[in-house]
Amino acid sequence: MNNKFWIIVREVYRKNVKSWSFLVAILAPILMVGIIFLISFLSVKSTGVMDKQKIAIVSDVDAVNQVFKVANKNTNESSDLIAYTQTSNKDVEYTFISSEDKAKEELKKQKIAAYIVIKDVSNQLVANIYSTDATIQDQISPITQMINGVQSNINVQKTQISQADLAILGQQASVKQKTISFEDSGKIIEGEDYSAIKSVVSYLIVILIFFFIMFFATSITQEIASEKGTRIMEILLSSVPAKTHFYGKIVGIILVVLTQLISYVLVFGLGFLQIKNSFGGLIDQALKNIDLNKIFGDGFYMVIPIILVSFALYIVVAALCGSLVSKMEDVPKATQPIVYIALVGYMGTLALGNGKDTIILKVLSYLPFTSTFAMPTRLAKGVATTFDAWISVLVLIIATLVILRFSAKMYQSNVLIYNDNGLFTSFKEGLGYMKQNRKNNG
Repeated sequence: MNNKFWIIVREVYRKNVKSWSFLVAILAPILMVGIIFLISFLSVKSTGVMDKQKIAIVSDVDAVNQVFKVANKNTNESSDLIAYTQTSNKDVEYTFISSEDKAKEELKKQKIAAYIVIKDVSNQLVANIYSTDATIQDQISPITQMINGVQSNINVQKTQISQADLAILGQQASVKQKTISFEDSGKIIEGEDYSAIKSVVSYLIVILIFFFIMFFATSITQEIASEKGTRIMEILLSSVPAKTHFYGKIVGIILVVLTQLISYVLVFGLGFLQIKNSFGGLIDQALKNIDLNKIFGDGFYMVIPIILVSFALYIVVAALCGSLVSKMEDVPKATQPIVYIALVGYMGTLALGNGKDTIILKVLSYLPFTSTFAMPTRLAKGVATTFDAWISVLVLIIATLVILRFSAKMYQSNVLIYNDNGLFTSFKEGLGYMKQNRKNNG
């Protein structure tokens, strides 16, 4: 039996992995992301943003020129003159031009992205930035900071205030928004406000789960219905028990699903590394400021087992629905119950997930089928604990095993039933055969 079981698993896996639909499923999201990235890359490249921008400085103020020369070194060099300036900007190269007319000519020939005319008017620096478009918009803030730093030093020299006193006078208030939650013991937990990030992530998780469930459910339904449609089951069941055949197909499709998910992880992982190398330290700097545990809580990793067990549950139900039809043309009808079941969790979570952690959302997060969407949403929003997630996983596992056992018996009963009376009629006939088999075996 074990040998026959693994033969079925191998054949189902090999047939699906070699199919065009599997290849399209692997490549479609990759191509979509690749096209989006390529369009963004070409758009940015055409504007010159990815190249190191050249900005010309037109000024006879020595302190200003010194600050921008230091900025070209990409170091945090410090001195009394530039103590309060930002002197590291890897995306910009500053050049120095003696007159504004020459700077205009260079800008016209697109040899520079912009030029800045900086003058000292009665101990006040007056700077005008000239460019032909908005590509240097991101550089205005650091440029302004450097010029203000020089102005601060001029103010120090004029008023003879010490650098330490100036630092005190320039100190600004720190205003941050924090969120707090209360444990059952009454303890207050304080943190930053990540509600916007949590909402976006929760929506993305729900949408992706729904997309994959629909794809995988259709695959297993077609797999089961295809053999019934060719009437080859009579030959297969003469050598392999129906339950063994059913379990083999389920395991084969689950392995296909895992292969597909692993392929996504590998491809997007390699893509991320390539993007990371292309953008230098920009990605590293962004990742330093991201702490998933701090944003989502310690239990966010539980989304992975919840999704995997949920996929297995929906695959089992899809196999049951596939056994209720007699030909491939009826596959869309067979997937309708799965769509309706998934839509309840999908739409319910989207409707309730954007508000507070309501009692309805909590209940949905523990029920089979709806917990697939509700619990990952609660975990992403940081309102569910790791213990809550484990309860949800346990319920999903129990539901999967119970439905798997029932589906195998139903498959055994109706696998040779051929009629066009609809899913409900086939289901009733299957239940009748199950009762008859139980009496015969009893």
